[in-house]
Amino acid sequence: MEKAEREQERRRARHQLAALVLILAGITAVATWAAHAPADAAELRIAVGELRSQAAELEAIDEERSAGKLDDALVREHIRQLAKVNGNSFRELARLRVEQSLADQKSQALADGRQLVSLVSTFEAGWPAEARELLKAVHDRLDERESALRS
Repeated sequence: MEKAEREQERRRARHQLAALVLILAGITAVATWAAHAPADAAELRIAVGELRSQAAELEAIDEERSAGKLDDALVREHIRQLAKVNGNSFRELARLRVEQSLADQKSQALADGRQLVSLVSTFEAGWPAEARELLKAVHDRLDERESALRS
């Protein structure tokens, strides 16, 4: 009797091991599929929102600096950090694979992102007067794009 019980326990252990292997294989398959799936509107909206936020931040820095509320050294450091973050956000958007139906929206966001990267660089070198209008336009377009991706 003892031998039969041990054999039954071994059989249950093998079944449990087989079930665990199948579960792990399923999890791996789902994770692999998710990693390769194109981004949906929500993921694109997040990337666009980062750029919009950075445009708003640059506008705020410009307003504060123009009002004499920010020290030039602080502005330079803040812009240096913003340029780094902005460049990373732009590259992440550029690398983002999106669903085919979102390709045009991504392309338009990339164009705005390129302009924003340029504006941040220009700000570092000295701010031309017409850049404020361009920054506002870029910020407004990114805001509209982000809102449109919520629908």
